[in-house]
Amino acid sequence: MVITVSSLLRAGLAVSLLGAIIISAFAPPPSGRARRIRPSWMMVLAVALYAAGVVLAIGGYFGLAGLTCVTGIAAFAVATWLSRPADPGEPPADDGRDDGDPPSGPTPPHGPEDAVLIDWDAFEREVSSWAQERRARV
Repeated sequence: MVITVSSLLRAGLAVSLLGAIIISAFAPPPSGRARRIRPSWMMVLAVALYAAGVVLAIGGYFGLAGLTCVTGIAAFAVATWLSRPADPGEPPADDGRDDGDPPSGPTPPHGPEDAVLIDWDAFEREVSSWAQERRARV
């Protein structure tokens, strides 16, 4: 059995990608400057790289297409790592807050005393009247 340089490079690339995926799942969460990068932008970049890889493959540039898709996989691994919260109680990194202020708007209910009561009978009456009006129009 002859092992070519090309086979070794492909195996090394596969091991590197698998390592990047495993590290993104199990490495310590990012802190400091890395927390400022929004994971959603990394995901957009990864999808764009996949799309570029498909276009390159259709054009016959298979080597460049593979390299582009590999870069997309690495971008998804980085996005996965960036989206990990520093502790289990912390919201995900890409929650739309750039300034560190708490989110605005109503707070979610914390217990039964804060729960919103819904009048299901009134809801059913409204749905029934809407359905009857819709049937009458058709």
